[in-house]
Amino acid sequence: MKETTTINISGIIFHIDNDAFELLKSYFLKLKRKFGDTAEGKEIINDIELRIAELLQEKLNDKKEVINEIDIHQVITTMGDPEDLDAESSGEEAEEPIYNSSKQRRLYRDGDNMMLGGVCAGMGHYFGMDPVLIRVLTVIFTLFYGVGFLIYIVMWAFIPKAITTTQKLEMKGEPVTAENIKRTIKENYEDVKNSGTFRKAQEGFDKGSTALGSFVRFILRFIVIVIGASMVLGTVVGIVAIINLFLFAAPPVLFGSGLHGAFFPFLNMFFQNELTMIIFVIAIVLLSIIPILLILFLGVKMVFQFKTNNKAIGLSALGIWLIALALVTAISISTGMRYSESITHENVHEIANPAGKTMYLQLESNNYSLDELSHSSFKINKDEKLLYRRPELDIERSMTGRFELEVRKKIRGQNREKAYFAAEIISYNFTQTDSVLVFDEYYTTDWKHIGKVDDYDLTLYVPENYSIVFDKELYKIVDDIDKAEHISNENMMGKKWIMTHSGLSRMR
Repeated sequence: MKETTTINISGIIFHIDNDAFELLKSYFLKLKRKFGDTAEGKEIINDIELRIAELLQEKLNDKKEVINEIDIHQVITTMGDPEDLDAESSGEEAEEPIYNSSKQRRLYRDGDNMMLGGVCAGMGHYFGMDPVLIRVLTVIFTLFYGVGFLIYIVMWAFIPKAITTTQKLEMKGEPVTAENIKRTIKENYEDVKNSGTFRKAQEGFDKGSTALGSFVRFILRFIVIVIGASMVLGTVVGIVAIINLFLFAAPPVLFGSGLHGAFFPFLNMFFQNELTMIIFVIAIVLLSIIPILLILFLGVKMVFQFKTNNKAIGLSALGIWLIALALVTAISISTGMRYSESITHENVHEIANPAGKTMYLQLESNNYSLDELSHSSFKINKDEKLLYRRPELDIERSMTGRFELEVRKKIRGQNREKAYFAAEIISYNFTQTDSVLVFDEYYTTDWKHIGKVDDYDLTLYVPENYSIVFDKELYKIVDDIDKAEHISNENMMGKKWIMTHSGLSRMR
């Protein structure tokens, strides 16, 4: 392994092997011999050193930390050997510079040809256009509600000015070689010598425009900081909301008075076991929190204006997010399979015809021990792990001349066998005592079967010329009534009706 040394080029530290160091040292000596005696030689050498430092930085990475001889040869080839540079000959016209049209230009403000901030001149170099045309377009757009001027101010604030020789060459799309650096600096020196009073006036205007640009940049940066602070505040609120959602209480708008307790106590009803539920919830939290943390990070960067190139954190966050996405997808598919098969289960119960030809329908509102875990369509007994839901009662005309009660259940399961099992364990009670038929307000089932019961329908068939009287509370389970009049179901409660061929009709 070759010995290495540490050198400083334009303020940048490099580790370089000894052979490469001797080659680079020899190159710098040639530069000093070539340009050292000229008035602008020192500036030429400084700009060439800066460009060499940039080229050497491009050759380093995480796997390569030492500059070798091959790297130096490539840099010298790019920059050009000082001995090969054409010396200026008195009386001879300087050759026109050769532009490399294939080289990608970089956008800078041109301070040497500016009228205000150098934006239009810089864009002219970048797009290969006459800056006069861009200035004319800017004025035209300014006439439309000042749009052109606003765009100009923003670009003035954020587009850097071409200050160094390297930046000026990049702005024009010229290769950054020793020859071009030399030519550019000589041209700048000639401009300074020949500019006179106009140049001084332009420099004074440049200072004024720079001050204006600094003020505009301050205002825009202040706006960016405000936006960043808003992003930070918004993400903190989002994080608190997620913590509140999963650890303390669900939104009352979704679950009545709210679901209280860690991880929604009712949530494990949807999963085969508690471990699956915990993994799913953690994955959901990660899916939600990682993008929020990214916004938080960007907001902090905007406020404190720091830079970081730590790719490991970003890649790790992306990996965790993808793993969480895979877990949520897999568990969702697995859970969805529990509801893939649908069956319909029907039972018909014969009801004795009342002796007085009038049946009284009542609702049994038992004082169930139901806790706060409730929804508009179901209630839960957490201690007994039971799910309570109301059935839907329909009234239709009987075709057999008898009272009958049909119980129709539409159930889902992983397969038909499990769907039938889920149908069998549903518990619902109704009782008949003489002419009184009492319905329970709820049917019950295992809370693990939440989402499996699509429908639980009761259909009471009433023979013609028989009457029924609805209890006032029965509206809670009544869904559809075969009636001969246009009246709402709720308005039928507490009244006596007779079944006709056309449906129920009010008895006068």
